[in-house]
Amino acid sequence: MVAILKRVPLRTPLPLSPCIPLHTPFHCTVHYQVLDISGDRDFLTTESAEAVLGPLLAPGACHRRIKFSTQSFGNDAAQVAARALVNVAASLEEADLSDIIAGRPEAEALSTLTVITDALQQAKLRSLDLSDNALGEKGIRACATAEDIVPPPAG
Repeated sequence: MVAILKRVPLRTPLPLSPCIPLHTPFHCTVHYQVLDISGDRDFLTTESAEAVLGPLLAPGACHRRIKFSTQSFGNDAAQVAARALVNVAASLEEADLSDIIAGRPEAEALSTLTVITDALQQAKLRSLDLSDNALGEKGIRACATAEDIVPPPAG
């Protein structure tokens, strides 16, 4: 698990930009390289999560990278995020989920991490950033499925 946290974190700004549709093995109708919702801290609700994650929830959406950093997901918002992640799993390569449980009670934070990392099971990620989530032992257990999401580095 520690190796996952150390793999190529997304630390550069990731602007939302359309990409040129290329031949892909999955059928995308909406092509974007990146969805970056980071910025000022916001405690997301179901409604606000649906609004900011709308591009990921669109039928046929394709995103290579996502950055949810600094947005605080509770249980309800995590369910929306899970639907969004499953929807773009075929195209998703990099996920920055750093600092997404700030200010949440421990039980809610652990549940959120479990829901979101479980949703990534279908993705073929090259990079997953879970840093700054104050994981501790319980958090590592909540993200246990993440260990199977990102392949180990070649070498």
